[in-house]
Amino acid sequence: MELAAKHNLFVVEDAAQTIDSFYKGKPLGSIGHLSAFSFHETKNIVSGEGGMLVINDDRFIERAEIIREKGTNRSQFFRGEVDKYGWVDLGSFFTF
Repeated sequence: MELAAKHNLFVVEDAAQTIDSFYKGKPLGSIGHLSAFSFHETKNIVSGEGGMLVINDDRFIERAEIIREKGTNRSQFFRGEVDKYGWVDLGSFFTF
């Protein structure tokens, strides 16, 4: 993280199978700016094709929500923050 700060970089932590694991006393998944966990059937926690994004930096909360909503501000609409929702960023929906 010091190296990332020095060079103005963001760290996305691959925490796919790190649940209940630690590095220097800190839980894995809490170190990077963002952390991705996998719940695929081949991992240690399973939910089919699921996963989880951990946001450790407030700057990414709003955009992560928009991406989760397939590029729309739908969540803001449901909270009454906008009158209607529409596409505000890149987004898509994939199934296999």
